[in-house]
Amino acid sequence: MSTSSRAASSLTQDPIISRSLNESLARMLRNVHERHFKAGEVIYSADSDADFLYLLNQGKVQLTSPAGKRLIIDSTRFGEEAATDVPHYLSDAIAVTDVVAFAIPRASLAGLNQYNPGHKAEFYFSLLANFGGEKIKRKVGAGRAERGRGGEMLKVVGWSTAILLPLIMLLYGRDF
Repeated sequence: MSTSSRAASSLTQDPIISRSLNESLARMLRNVHERHFKAGEVIYSADSDADFLYLLNQGKVQLTSPAGKRLIIDSTRFGEEAATDVPHYLSDAIAVTDVVAFAIPRASLAGLNQYNPGHKAEFYFSLLANFGGEKIKRKVGAGRAERGRGGEMLKVVGWSTAILLPLIMLLYGRDF
């Protein structure tokens, strides 16, 4: 069986991707690449750019969260961050056995999500299911860090206005 046939088979067996429109699957298929990892090889590290979603074709992968929680993946997918708005991987992924996986680039997943509404939310749910209930460290973007407390002050002013304006209207009515 050719690589593209095996990739197509993996795409159609994935619970989320298999519900995609055929046209979007066909567009994505040409960008899917088969990757091989040896046992013990690091596939990706937490905080590295989430560039690929991996469909596991063969082998086992261990995901390790920053808090040390470990999860063995022996079917389906990993690296769902690439299919969401999360810019970096939230865990480490290491091949437990020799692994064959199909790597789907972030750009292809963005196109898939665009033509298949609801997929992105399902990828988020899948990602959360891996480490459900665990607090995951999040990198704060530079824009948010630079704003600092200015954003908080804006919230206070907004809520104050939303609460006080109806009271002023009630008290002064037509005179206002």
